[in-house]
Amino acid sequence: TGRPKGAMITHRNLLAMTMSYFTDIDHIAPLGRPVVPEV
Repeated sequence: TGRPKGAMITHRNLLAMTMSYFTDIDHIAPLGRPVVPEV
């Protein structure tokens, strides 16, 4: 069938992208804290 054409996603790449995602949204809504403050 030939050589694959496209990007291979490895476990390390998936982990790096996930950590990057959570680092990016951490300043918006940190994990463990409610998004809407309790009144």
